[in-house]
Amino acid sequence: MQHVNSTQNSWAQRMRARLDGRTKPVGSLGRLESLAEKVAGITQQELPGPLKKLVVVAAADHGVARHSLYPKAVTSQMVANIYTGGAAVSVLARQAGADVWLVDAGIDWAAGPFASFDAVLALPRDPKLTRSVNASLGAGTHDWSTGSPAMSVEQFRKGVATGRELFHQARAEGYDCIAFGDMGIGNTTAAAALVMALGMGSDSIDRGTGISEEQLSEKRRVILHALEEFGPFVEVEQAMCSVGGFELLIIAGMMSAVVDHPCVCLLDGFPVTAAALAAVRLNLKVGEYFIAGHCSKVSGHRPLLDELGLDPILDLNMRLGEGSGAVLAMSILDAALSIPRDMAGFADAGVDTAAAEEERY
Repeated sequence: MQHVNSTQNSWAQRMRARLDGRTKPVGSLGRLESLAEKVAGITQQELPGPLKKLVVVAAADHGVARHSLYPKAVTSQMVANIYTGGAAVSVLARQAGADVWLVDAGIDWAAGPFASFDAVLALPRDPKLTRSVNASLGAGTHDWSTGSPAMSVEQFRKGVATGRELFHQARAEGYDCIAFGDMGIGNTTAAAALVMALGMGSDSIDRGTGISEEQLSEKRRVILHALEEFGPFVEVEQAMCSVGGFELLIIAGMMSAVVDHPCVCLLDGFPVTAAALAAVRLNLKVGEYFIAGHCSKVSGHRPLLDELGLDPILDLNMRLGEGSGAVLAMSILDAALSIPRDMAGFADAGVDTAAAEEERY
């Protein structure tokens, strides 16, 4: 499904010419070179400088979480862990030199130990967490397993608008590589239902946090029943309103704004990629700016990446979420861009280009 426009191709070709002039056999650095070309095309720069990196972690609760292994209270507990810098994404963001934005897209604070988002903001803050955003669309979605749609049309439209506003804020602050992460108990259930509502297969239903075979069977039953009850689905709005999640919605809204102000959109795991599918269905051109950070262990992730035409940078058997895999891939992007920027050319190094040309074969 992925398309590359002619402008991106032009800038990618300029990057290819520069890479071919470095002191190495043509193409010998493999995907590092194709990643550099991709970033050049997206940013429309012949020689992109070091990326200013951001990971946006959107968190929300799900009414359908009553079918999950963990209680909804874990969502707010993990949000506090991200805020104070103790989560995996926090550690990896520090390693990658990425800032973190934490977004309350719709947490059910009554389900956990914190009275509100403000109570979390009173905790000691991770220095890399540069912005906390209260963008709540409600205290979690409705439990669509009982026949109630996840959200209203008004919430859907507000979520898209909020996501677009957040994206433009990030770009105004100079971030040109934005990774997307998610947090919320029940999110793989909502993501699987959303993906299937958007036309993907039943292999999108997986164990998520490691549920039993019996629980997996119940998860499948709940999703298939909801799809039958709310379908057939003809548009993204209907699918998201029926079985989606507030964090998935705001992420999709952010991604939809990339066509206005291009930058690298780095995808994380299955729920984020489900949001990416929704964004592409809203506007096909959005997919031109995606790079898949990794392929997670969730069984439905690889088919979803294939549907989007994306080849993930990493495949490390991860299934955490939070943006962890996408942030980890940022270091690979940095390495890819350092080659054309810092590696000597043949003339600079006094290397015989004829000999180098022979080495290609």
